[in-house]
Amino acid sequence: MSRTESSGSSRRADIQILRGYAVLLVLIYHAGLNLLPGGFVGVDVFFVISGFLITGIIRRDLEKRTFSLQVFYTRRAKRLFPAAYVTLLMTVLASPYLLTSSELHDYGKQLVGALTFTANYALKSQTGYFDGAADLKPLLHTWSLSVEEQFYFLIPTLLMLIPSRVHGVFFLFLFSLSLAGCFIAKANPETVFYTLPYRGWELALGAIGAIYPRNLMQHSQAKGFVLVLPWLLLALVPIFPSARLYPVLSTLVACLATVCLLIANPSFRMGIFHRGMATMGDLSYALYLVHWPLFAFFSNLLIQPAPMASWIRVGLIPLSIFVAWALHHSIERPFLKSPAQGLKVWLFSLFGAAFLVGLFKLEIRDLPTAEVWSRYRSPSIGFDKACVAAGPMDFPQCQNMSSPQYLVWGDSMAMQLVNGIAISREPSVPLIQATRHACAPLMGLADYRNKADRRYQWESFCMTFNDQILGSLGKVNTLKTVILSWNFMTYLKPKRLLVYRSQEDGTLNHDVSHSDRIYEALKQTIDGIRALGLRVVIVASPPNAPFDVSRCLERRMRSLLTYGGDPSCRIDQHVMSIENQALTTFLAKLKRELDVNILTFDSTLCEEGQCNTVLDGIPLYRDDAHLSNEGGSALIKKMRLIDRIDAEAH
Repeated sequence: MSRTESSGSSRRADIQILRGYAVLLVLIYHAGLNLLPGGFVGVDVFFVISGFLITGIIRRDLEKRTFSLQVFYTRRAKRLFPAAYVTLLMTVLASPYLLTSSELHDYGKQLVGALTFTANYALKSQTGYFDGAADLKPLLHTWSLSVEEQFYFLIPTLLMLIPSRVHGVFFLFLFSLSLAGCFIAKANPETVFYTLPYRGWELALGAIGAIYPRNLMQHSQAKGFVLVLPWLLLALVPIFPSARLYPVLSTLVACLATVCLLIANPSFRMGIFHRGMATMGDLSYALYLVHWPLFAFFSNLLIQPAPMASWIRVGLIPLSIFVAWALHHSIERPFLKSPAQGLKVWLFSLFGAAFLVGLFKLEIRDLPTAEVWSRYRSPSIGFDKACVAAGPMDFPQCQNMSSPQYLVWGDSMAMQLVNGIAISREPSVPLIQATRHACAPLMGLADYRNKADRRYQWESFCMTFNDQILGSLGKVNTLKTVILSWNFMTYLKPKRLLVYRSQEDGTLNHDVSHSDRIYEALKQTIDGIRALGLRVVIVASPPNAPFDVSRCLERRMRSLLTYGGDPSCRIDQHVMSIENQALTTFLAKLKRELDVNILTFDSTLCEEGQCNTVLDGIPLYRDDAHLSNEGGSALIKKMRLIDRIDAEAH
């Protein structure tokens, strides 16, 4: 049996099975159990199927001269909106009681994006270094639906305008251009992930499959091979740990396998397994809608890993399937079969969207806004944005006086020191800021940030930046003291990959983290500073937490439902004991062999293995590791850090 009947139109059972398999991949991947490292390709399988089906429908109607844009979009609205609106309604009702102010602020933008099919751009704007984690966003999954619908807004009109004989060439051009962009374009990873120009090749590949003369496969002797190999690839790609390292390549393999199966159009008997997978395919849209909000809301409740957290995530899998079943049978199917057409459908759509936005605004009108909490959560980036992002150091924008005496050098851990040190005295402490995100002041060494790029572009930039800083120190005649700070724990993790520069020929390569290599890189930095007659001191990172401290504090202060973690949001140093031991050993070696003093926040914050996260009523952290602007300044003033720097630097 190769086809099933539904709603008066034929549906291919093999496609429903593919849909069922794809949605299960996504469901298990999103459960966060680390069972399927490459489970994300389920979304890409859906893209190929969508391109295949929609292109086929449009072309058949064009050939019959019955295609109508109004009918096409009305059918899409009946297919998508009812189930989506019910899901969005549930998230609107739940969000004010489960999300913190910043997550609620982001959710409002996600809601508008989901309703206007621009969620991918709304989410892309929320992917900055200091933005909230992806797993906290209840509507994160709507990015893929937005990409699909943006494709559908463009393609029907283009196919009407382009002669049918060149449709295949048109989609082949789109496929080639979009896929080439993924490999050679210099766009940031968020743009490649979220936007149609870099995702269009997957939909175009499905469209090519719809145009392919399928009768060529019907009597092919290689048909069995064409069926077995693609399914083997679709089974293997999700389980390979390396899939995350090479996402575009993994996606390409999965998409090619999918289009081969779509073209083959196999006939087979529907056994129990096939029927079960086809049933999951029937539920795939509803399951796509409901599963992620359930996982995201639980992630918001979970402050830090708890013994039962994994079991709860396992339990959310059957719960998602049950809720999807109820949504499919009570909302999705009845509305799809409804005789309503044209104006009624669009009035319902507009009213539903307006109602959801209005209800959300009504719900949050008396709640604390993100702006109220921003003073506690605002990132401390120092003097100017120019001192954060890529590019050479611009000293005029990154200093507060023309005759600076101190230089703060490092990554975001150094940035958070700048404002607090600058206002430690009257008048302000004369200071230069030499910082870049994730770029430690280690000569010839950098964190391996983009593991899919063996050209080491970002890592090379970081090393060049540090070379420029060290080369510029002698030009600042008033400079006396250099303050080094970076996230030690990032570099000391045993399996962390670091890029290093060969001292023999200057070539770049990568290897796992090794304390001796970090030590040698830091020694070069300190030796270079002291060779210029400058004093140097290291300021260690504040105690790291295994949870987002600011989220914990707001949930506690607003009495939001919370699961896991210390009720007072304190940091238990014993939880991080293994990493702390490695850090203590490393810092002791620096002090002993490089004769450099390391200043820590522990003596002010920690007592008997517990570190406070609130100082004189002021929340200190903005996430798990970084101090907030206000919290950092209060802490630096309280511990008289500038006086300790003067006393300890040499």
